[in-house]
Amino acid sequence: GPVDHPVPVEALLQPAGEVTVTLVGLDGEVLADHPFTIEPLSAPDLPSAWTHRATGPRGSCRVTLAPGEYEISTQLDSGPATATIFIAPQQSTRLRLP
Repeated sequence: GPVDHPVPVEALLQPAGEVTVTLVGLDGEVLADHPFTIEPLSAPDLPSAWTHRATGPRGSCRVTLAPGEYEISTQLDSGPATATIFIAPQQSTRLRLP
């Protein structure tokens, strides 16, 4: 017959991680107002307009990324530079859906 009680369904929420990107030159100087790109390696694709970022006047940029691996690239006076970052999923939350 018909079921009149809620069926438990587990929905996993995996919040994204907020990252502060600060670009530092070889001499240790923080690079303010400097462009960089974010390329997903093993992460959800980013909109192309969103992959091009720049540090702010104080030399950093806050970005929120889904869990996964990303490559951050920039062009320094000394040449191209890249770094790889990994965003781990935060603790999942179980929701009981009606």
